[in-house]
Amino acid sequence: MRMAIRVEGLRKSYGAVEALRGVSFEVQRCECAAYLGPDGAGKTTTVRILLGLLKPDSGLVEVLGCEVSEKPEGIRGRVGYVQQGPSFEPGLTVRENLELYGYLWGIPREELRRRVADIAAALGLEGCLGMRPEELSIGMRRLLQVARELLHTPELLLLDEPTTGLDPLARRRVLDYIREWSRDNGVTVLMSSHVPQDVERLCSRVILLRRGRVAADMPIDEFRRRFGGLSRVVIELDRSPAVLAGRMRDLAAVVEVSGTRITCYLDSGGVVSVIDAALSEASRKGLRVVDIKVEEPTLGDALVKAYVGGGA
Repeated sequence: MRMAIRVEGLRKSYGAVEALRGVSFEVQRCECAAYLGPDGAGKTTTVRILLGLLKPDSGLVEVLGCEVSEKPEGIRGRVGYVQQGPSFEPGLTVRENLELYGYLWGIPREELRRRVADIAAALGLEGCLGMRPEELSIGMRRLLQVARELLHTPELLLLDEPTTGLDPLARRRVLDYIREWSRDNGVTVLMSSHVPQDVERLCSRVILLRRGRVAADMPIDEFRRRFGGLSRVVIELDRSPAVLAGRMRDLAAVVEVSGTRITCYLDSGGVVSVIDAALSEASRKGLRVVDIKVEEPTLGDALVKAYVGGGA
C-alpha cells in the first residue's frame, strides 16, 4: 500500500522546548485520518513540517513520495491546506477569490467556472458569490477557505479545525461533502479538530499526539473502547432492584443501585450477557423491567482520558 504521508523519528525543538520527540506515523493513500491532541502537543509544528514550511531537527518526512525537507517543491500544487487563520485577497468577491486561485492552479476557464459553481452549491456558498469575504460571517469565511482548497483537487488535504464558526447543519454538510469528494477523487485527508463529532463523521482512524509523542494510533472504534472506559447498562424496574444486585455483580465491574434503577459498568463485550441475566433474574424475582438503556463511551470521553494519560 502506497503511503501519502510517512513520518519516522521526527524531532523539532524551539530552544530548550522539545515540540516533537521522535514522532512516527503513516497515512495511506485515500485514507481519512484524524491527527489529534491537546493544545501544545505539537500538531501545528508537524503540519508545518509536512508542508515544507519548517525544517525538522531530525527524522524522515515523506509526503506523496517526496522527502519534504530535501525537496519541498515536490509537493507544490499537490497539497491543499485549510488553516485556522483566514487568508483572502482583499477587495475581491467570493467568486473572484475562487477564480483567482483556480487560475493560479492552471485550471481551464470553463472547467474553473463549473467547479466554482459546483463547490459553492455543495457548501452553501452560492448566495455569497457576489459578496466580499470581509462581509461574510466567520462560518461562511471558513467555507470559502474549504472551497478554495478543494478547487484544484489536491492529492492530500490537510484540515485544521475546518468547521470553526459553522452551525451544526453546515458542519454536517461540509464534512459529508469532503468525505464524498475525497472518496470520489482519491484524495487523502488528515484533519486536526477538537470536535469529536467531526472526527467521527469524517475519519476512520485516530493518531493521538501527547507531549510531542504519538500516544495512540488506531481505528476510531478501537480507540473509543481502549480509552473511553466502561459501557453502562441502565435498567429501570417497577420497584427497588436491590435483589438483583448480587447477580449483576457477578457479571459487571461496578454495580450501582439508586431508587428503582440499577446501573452496571462493564466492558462492551459483556453487555448482552448482563441484559439477559437481568431479564431472567427480574422475572424470577417477580420484578417488571420498565426500561433498559445501553450507554457506550463516546469518542469525547476517550479523548479526555487519553489527553491526560488515562486509558491503555
